[in-house]
Amino acid sequence: MSLYDRMLNIANLNKEFIIRKAIENTKSDLDGLDYERMCLVYNWYLYENLKDMSCLAYIVDTDDLGFDYKHRFVLVPVDDSNYYLADLTYKQFGKEDEVLNKLYNDGYEMLDNEKYNYYLNKVTGTNKDITIDESLFREAKGLGK
Repeated sequence: MSLYDRMLNIANLNKEFIIRKAIENTKSDLDGLDYERMCLVYNWYLYENLKDMSCLAYIVDTDDLGFDYKHRFVLVPVDDSNYYLADLTYKQFGKEDEVLNKLYNDGYEMLDNEKYNYYLNKVTGTNKDITIDESLFREAKGLGK
């Protein structure tokens, strides 16, 4: 494990367990609220639950990445090239998904840049080749607009 990877997870947290627990807490907090068109609410609550559990997470809005369609999701770094993407409202974008099956069924999935671009295309209806790291940079600097 590299120094960078150790710094990302200095407390040696089981990130997948924390994400599952944060999703459980979020669903409990928002019990009865339909997920359709509620990505801003659901994924903000999820982000706050992850922060409360001391898990490094980034909230990302697609319009900040230069897309015309606004959708919100959460990225949790695992190491220098892999991230968990969490989106509790992904089901609104169609039927069960073979590529992002865990995201569709469980609300989160570990992904690389290829799956990330597939996700962005499905959510926004626009093809852009953008890396996860570039997304985080654009989000932080407000360069997507």
